[in-house]
Amino acid sequence: MKTHLLLPVLLSSKYWHKILNTAAANLLYWPLWDAAGRNCTELTGKTASIDLAYNGGFEIAGAGGADVWAYTNEGVGTGAIADETTLVHEGGSEHAAKLTAGSSANTYIQLNSGTVRVTPGISITLSMWTRGDGTNAGRYSVQDQTNSVFIRTAVSTGITGETYTQVDYSFTVPAGCYMLAITLWCPTTDTGIAYFDDVAVTCAAQPPPDPISLQASLMVKPAPLPAKPLPLTMA
Repeated sequence: MKTHLLLPVLLSSKYWHKILNTAAANLLYWPLWDAAGRNCTELTGKTASIDLAYNGGFEIAGAGGADVWAYTNEGVGTGAIADETTLVHEGGSEHAAKLTAGSSANTYIQLNSGTVRVTPGISITLSMWTRGDGTNAGRYSVQDQTNSVFIRTAVSTGITGETYTQVDYSFTVPAGCYMLAITLWCPTTDTGIAYFDDVAVTCAAQPPPDPISLQASLMVKPAPLPAKPLPLTMA
């Protein structure tokens, strides 16, 4: 069957209604690339949140040396970064990020190798489990990379205690923003230590286009031909 003949069939309301009516038995699916099963999308696009953070639990090791974890940018600065395997968040986690501040307090980790891809206008929640050393707390920041503007400058998590506590920060992606830099920072005090684990960047799954609207937008009728050829004129 020719492509141009197949398209109207696939876009017909009867076809879409049949597809949507079969969705009840297959409402949710998990992408194969996410071995941890943290990303879930509903087939009809009505629900589910998507975690945009790669390796937010710091379970996947990097190449070694300065590259401690995969899918992160790591800036040691004057401090130190370590893969923590003892003081981790409970619930199956075996690794956490340990950030020790130096004299300049400029030690950091950025998620997704420095860039989280987003869509303007969507609502996002940055969630993390973090703890301090009994005195100092870590920090975090969110930057609109597209427009080089901070959505939230580096701010304390407020968690100085030695028990992992969840911290959430929700915001709406600004207009014209397609890339975020989400950074986890060491404490502001020299030798201060902060731990981060199970970091997530969640947003609502986007629904698919309405099938009837899609059909109307794609099935464009050609302009009608004139009733009879127009007479030629000589200059």
